[in-house]
Amino acid sequence: MHTDQKHRERIAYQWSVESSVYVHDDYQRIGIGNALYSALIDILKLQGFRNLYAVINLPNDKSVVFHEKMGFDILLPIKV
Repeated sequence: MHTDQKHRERIAYQWSVESSVYVHDDYQRIGIGNALYSALIDILKLQGFRNLYAVINLPNDKSVVFHEKMGFDILLPIKV
């Protein structure tokens, strides 16, 4: 994980949020992730947030595909 988090203190990021959602392998592909993210997105919109960033530890092809199906774009892989 990137350790310099000063950019998140800037006022421009006050309406941005990061998410990490984990669904156990036994419960994947039955709609739980979709339901969780749909509810999360609705709540964040009501709270005024404008940007939602998913944090994915790579490689994780299943998570990348899921997030793309949910409308996320790949922005910046961070290497440490």
